[in-house]
Amino acid sequence: MSPPVSEELHVAVGSKNPTKVNAAKRVLQHYFPDKNIHVHMLSVPSGVADQPMSDEETILGAKNRAKAAMEMSEADCTYAIGIEGGVCEMGGDYFQTGWAAVVDKKGDIGVGSGGRFQISNKIIAQLKSGREMGPVMDELSGIDDVRSTLGVIGIYTKGALDRSDSNTEALYLAFAKFVSDPVYWD
Repeated sequence: MSPPVSEELHVAVGSKNPTKVNAAKRVLQHYFPDKNIHVHMLSVPSGVADQPMSDEETILGAKNRAKAAMEMSEADCTYAIGIEGGVCEMGGDYFQTGWAAVVDKKGDIGVGSGGRFQISNKIIAQLKSGREMGPVMDELSGIDDVRSTLGVIGIYTKGALDRSDSNTEALYLAFAKFVSDPVYWD
């Protein structure tokens, strides 16, 4: 007798960046362990600056990516995911964080963020001059394509955390709206 066929779950991810895709796979496997999960990676526009400089802009980028992934996917996706990294200023200091958005077929959206960590004035000066975090960190660290591996968080924490970890945290929280008891939502 063969084991029962599990239900399929198709999810679009608005990126091909390994740190975002790996986070999506990790969260999906946790929340939907009995499903046969298919992740559809799509390069989609964020609709915001290449280097978002506020939480509002970064959240909008994550939402835009999720919505675009849902629209552009050729699969019948139950969910679509958008993840966007950005910087925000609070009390005169600048912090890096990632925001994740999940959109379902009905258009409902859940949003969550990863941890925040302070960014040096040296790096902020580069960002304010119009540069993106990834190339700045590539140059300073001597590592090629930091954004697809460790991320700034991996460099700053000496590998204790990496960008996939931060994206995973944000995505767990973005999915909360869809996986927690409906009694908590209106």
